Amino acid sequence: PENHRRAGRVVCWTGSTVARYEIKGVPISYLYAQYADLRRMTEWSPSLESVSISPEKPTNSVWVMRVPRAIQAAARTVGYPEPTIEWEAVLDAPGPPLMTWTSEIRDDGSHQNAGFIPSGAVAFAPTDDVAGAGEEHACEMTLTLSYTLPDPVEWWLLAIINSPVVQGIVRNRIRAGMVRFASTVTAEYQASLELGSSSS
Repeated sequence: PENHRRAGRVVCWTGSTVARYEIKGVPISYLYAQYADLRRMTEWSPSLESVSISPEKPTNSVWVMRVPRAIQAAARTVGYPEPTIEWEAVLDAPGPPLMTWTSEIRDDGSHQNAGFIPSGAVAFAPTDDVAGAGEEHACEMTLTLSYTLPDPVEWWLLAIINSPVVQGIVRNRIRAGMVRFASTVTAEYQASLELGSSSS
């Protein structure tokens, strides 16, 4: 570890990007169920090319992500020449308010090694001030994407990953997905209420 520090390296570094978005008019249980449905993930995550769910284990999936065009040059610089990266993930969604996913990277050639270990979490928490104002349902959705680089990492690589430009692009992508999720799910929930009232 000491010579790593002298060489400007960091061992097993983990970073994260966090975004938040307020959603009104939809129960947390409904939001949670829709986000836990991995078959729909590409609907609200603009960078995802596909999410393939294991028929034997529905909590296990393979994700393929397009590297955003705005950071493709930076991605090539840090060792990702391909326009997509791929990894396996295991979802843990026991029920509201929190779900998490961790990644299992294979090195046997059956899946592309993303070169880092992605993981994340989504939490839905009631928004007290809005709820107090009389809203029936209001919550804050918090999405955290984490990435671990298990090998010794050069300082310049961390500088690129942590740069305001790269972090801003990633955060904007996350938020765009959250806005799309909120808009889609809110419309679906309202439509289900209208359908229920018209059939009663």
